[in-house]
Amino acid sequence: MSKRYLLLVLPILALEAHDYHNDNKNMMIKSSFTYSDFKNSKQKNSAKVYSLLLNTKIKKHKIEIQNSYSAVDTIKPPLKKDLQINKTFLRYSYDFSKENSINLSYMHIVDNLAPTDGGNIFGIGYLYRKNSFRVSLNRYRSEYDDFTADQSDVNIQYHKEFGKIKTDINLIAKYISLNDYSNRIFNTKAPTTPDDEYLTMGVKLHAFYDGYHIGFGGFGGDRLFAVMGDGLIVQHHAMKFNKTYFATVGKKINNYNIILKYVYQEADELPQNNFGVEMDSLSLNINYKF
Repeated sequence: MSKRYLLLVLPILALEAHDYHNDNKNMMIKSSFTYSDFKNSKQKNSAKVYSLLLNTKIKKHKIEIQNSYSAVDTIKPPLKKDLQINKTFLRYSYDFSKENSINLSYMHIVDNLAPTDGGNIFGIGYLYRKNSFRVSLNRYRSEYDDFTADQSDVNIQYHKEFGKIKTDINLIAKYISLNDYSNRIFNTKAPTTPDDEYLTMGVKLHAFYDGYHIGFGGFGGDRLFAVMGDGLIVQHHAMKFNKTYFATVGKKINNYNIILKYVYQEADELPQNNFGVEMDSLSLNINYKF
């Protein structure tokens, strides 16, 4: 059975639930299905994404393996056929102590249309946790045939409990630097080349009470070819994102976390200089913890 059809029959996942709850001691399976609708796009009508993540921790060692498959209904012309994307992700983490951890990650992209087919994303990160604070520093290097992108992330998390209510706030900064990129890589008739440097700021708020999850947040500032979702997602098409808002609701039932997530984004399709593309995405997520 191919990876595509295997993913279709697996349960469907939760992307970012509660970061503290994800520090599993044994094994976790995360599966997800996301449907996205595009407005004002000159390339895409809709997209479906299926993901499966296996997460296991043995003493000080943690391994994460994810495969995601995307099927995109494209506008023909200008595109000749529908878009199919497969991404494979691997991350290894090691706890030096209760306070300090490091990680190494790798992602490979298979894309049947974009010049970023065959792209490789390498990551290295450090996590410090003390009492109610967590600070994570991550560095990513995205290597494609025609250009590269370097990204530095800072994420500061504060955890606070009010009786039985557990809350988190995350403050995030992403700095992206492009090397040798031109819009003509994606479209030989593209008239302009975008900036080489981008700074994106984000905030995430989350609360957990009696098995129920609720969260919301967003990102502001332009970003291009960004690594998102704690390294699990890479935006490898030539779209400059400038606004992102999201909200989540969920319920923990025994060893399951079931979460529904809505994301609204605005972006520009750079090779066509098509501005004001809107994306509405709805994800159904299920996590199972052994």
